[in-house]
Amino acid sequence: RVKHNIPSHFLQSENKDLTKAITAVSIAVLLIPLLWSALAFKRSKAIFELMYEPSIFRKLTPGDSSADDGGGTAPSQLRRPEFKLSFYKLSYFIKSKQILKDVSVTFSPGITAIMGPSGSGKTTLLNLISGHASVGSFEGSRIINGVPYRKEDYDAIIRHQGYVEQDDKLLFDALTVWETLAFSSLLRIPKEVGATEKFTRALEILRELGLA
Repeated sequence: RVKHNIPSHFLQSENKDLTKAITAVSIAVLLIPLLWSALAFKRSKAIFELMYEPSIFRKLTPGDSSADDGGGTAPSQLRRPEFKLSFYKLSYFIKSKQILKDVSVTFSPGITAIMGPSGSGKTTLLNLISGHASVGSFEGSRIINGVPYRKEDYDAIIRHQGYVEQDDKLLFDALTVWETLAFSSLLRIPKEVGATEKFTRALEILRELGLA
């Protein structure tokens, strides 16, 4: 059996080719994320500019017929149903500890303030009447427009209403109301819907709340 010695220039050539291949792959691995980031930044910049495009806001300016659906009534002019919430002898318990005792109150349409010292049960009362009390048990009646409801039915109705908790982790102090709704529409509405339509829906919410 004859043993052949491979000339050194063959080995150097193979090493050079291997080095070039590894270098090319490394450059590609580095460039692909950079290109992807550049494209994502470009798209984000376009969406951000669209968010402040004057034509978006002109769609829902007062007196603009485009704010109506087929020439109908604008969203802000629709009459909204009013709720009168009443609670009679409401008591709330967590395990063996009583948090609220025999609270009776009526909330008419409008602004109502609940005042009291720290730890008096204000937040607990609001969580209970808004259907967001996830632990504990309660006694008493929860009434909507004069009709008492069972717990399941009451929670199903009331949870369709807006409720902002005392410490809302989803809101950022640095964002305006418009920016908060705009970003929320981008994240919550399916991606099949265009950015313009998403921003239009956010503006409709502003109109319904009387903020635009």
